[in-house]
Amino acid sequence: MLNKKILTCLLLLIIVSICAISTVSAAEDVADVVTISESDDDLITDDATANEVTSNFEQDLEAAEETNDEEIISSSQEDNQLTLDQSDEMLSSSSYSLYSIDLNDEYEISSYAKGKISGTVSPPPSYMPGYSFNLYVFDVNKNLVYTSKAFEGYKTSFSDTIPANTLLPGAYLLLAVNDYESHIMDSAVLKVTGNAVITANNYNANYMSGTPMTATITDEKSGKPLTSTSIKVVFTKGTTSVTKYYTVNSNGKVSFVPPVGVGTWTVKMTPGQSFITGSEVVKTATINKGVVSVAIKKITEYKGFKVTLKADVKSSGKNVNEGKVQFKINGKKYVVAVKNGVATKKIKLKKVKAYPYTAQFIKGTNLKNSKKVKSKVVMKKRLATKIVAKDQKVNTAQAKYFYVKVLTKSGKKVKGGTIKIVGQKDTPQPVKKGKAKLVKAGAVSMLFKGSNGYVYKYKKSISKKFKLKYVPASHKYKSSKVKIKLTVTYKCPICGKKSTHYHYHSGYYSGYYTKIVVS
Repeated sequence: MLNKKILTCLLLLIIVSICAISTVSAAEDVADVVTISESDDDLITDDATANEVTSNFEQDLEAAEETNDEEIISSSQEDNQLTLDQSDEMLSSSSYSLYSIDLNDEYEISSYAKGKISGTVSPPPSYMPGYSFNLYVFDVNKNLVYTSKAFEGYKTSFSDTIPANTLLPGAYLLLAVNDYESHIMDSAVLKVTGNAVITANNYNANYMSGTPMTATITDEKSGKPLTSTSIKVVFTKGTTSVTKYYTVNSNGKVSFVPPVGVGTWTVKMTPGQSFITGSEVVKTATINKGVVSVAIKKITEYKGFKVTLKADVKSSGKNVNEGKVQFKINGKKYVVAVKNGVATKKIKLKKVKAYPYTAQFIKGTNLKNSKKVKSKVVMKKRLATKIVAKDQKVNTAQAKYFYVKVLTKSGKKVKGGTIKIVGQKDTPQPVKKGKAKLVKAGAVSMLFKGSNGYVYKYKKSISKKFKLKYVPASHKYKSSKVKIKLTVTYKCPICGKKSTHYHYHSGYYSGYYTKIVVS
């Protein structure tokens, strides 16, 4: 019996494997069709995709067949209650390493008659070891649908007969598994032939509405839904033809939005695999132009800056990617393309006033023109600013905080922005409620005149002008500048004296005096 360990490993392979089978079969029927690109999870389109999926299927199977020792030990411990030492001993003489199972790459049987599956067992040249394995069949929905009797013994070939009406028409994954050690010995594609019936309704919906078209495929004999197959759908209008393959769900249904444009299309549906027969079903799909909504907002900007007109364009709640939006403002028209649901246009308006403007979606291939929507752009006058700051005095080696005010010309407090000292590396300080806090230190180097031996000379004081600049955070305010004077007075950083004096040095340089001259 198939244990839980191997079932978990195999489930990861089933969907990719069956899709690959379905695609290869379906791709055989593709000829001289126009295929458009569509990003559907349940959709497989052309030969290139089929080959890619098949390649992935083969890689996954190889990976599964290379089950490592840790996985085998884990399975053995769980199902056979072996200790780690016992598992290691078992692995050293693994039975599956002494023989191999060879299945055909592909088997084809009828759903309505007995089907034979045979293969060979390849022993080493010198002897024939005993073996034990089973055959398992999985459908595309990861269901285990058939298990063979256990094959045990020493023969070099084996065969199994699947009874009639056991498997519904479709494509399946066949695995030969050594159950004792949870190891996949070989894999194959199992095609089950039969007759299918497809039912579907005519379709009528707006473009981009998201309303799906549906179809169901069932077994002609039993009436049960086919779950391991696909449906081939061909859309035709005039000389344009689009072919798609849709994989059915667990109820034998497909649901899709027709990947075609506005108009009435002939829709032909047939089983997606060549080994399943069925009458062609012909329906019509009428796709009407979709309704578009446009949204714009009131814009506020200040004189001297460009305005960005922006329109959000949607149809049935989805972003539109075609057509254009026409903006009308100040007696001019601007027509711009819609990309990912947005149309934008930058313009410049010179006067301080309110400008009404409109926006309308036009020139859509699959969508109707929208109604005009209205709003306005309000252009405002920028506010001039001024910096109110006093001259500052500071002693050498002293850090001093001081405040400056940033006001409008009318005396109102400015909101936001920063004050910086031009030409300095000081970090710009934020303006909060019309006020900014700055710091300035009195550098000793500003007053140093030179030295002669143990005599160090400094200026008594020095003044220097600095420029402050207000940098606005928005277009509402204009920048402004002001100059302030900073006076630095010498004050000994060691003893605090402001006049000429001596310092006696101790320690390594003990026994001499340094003269500080302040003039």
